Amino acid sequence: MYLSSMDRQRNINSDNNQKSNITLKVILKKYVLWMKMLTKRSMIEEITAQINDIEGEIFDAKEEIATQINDPTPAEESSIIEEQNILMLMNNDLIKIIMGFLFL
Repeated sequence: MYLSSMDRQRNINSDNNQKSNITLKVILKKYVLWMKMLTKRSMIEEITAQINDIEGEIFDAKEEIATQINDPTPAEESSIIEEQNILMLMNNDLIKIIMGFLFL
């Protein structure tokens, strides 16, 4: 009789250990998912900031080009072409950032 009660107690302890192990695994998985979410959120914020910076630079460049187009000298014309090329490169950078954002 005494032995069977000891066995029962061992089984209860074993069940409790298994339950606590499962609970710890669930908590750990939730923690890992939460950390991944925070990492992605900070990546999204960083990418959004980069996009906003590039959009601001593109807007400034477009305004500068528009003011120079009215009556450009040959030197200004060359500068306009160079700025347009830079603007195209900035647009390409923006597209790359957005594509990277889509594949997170």
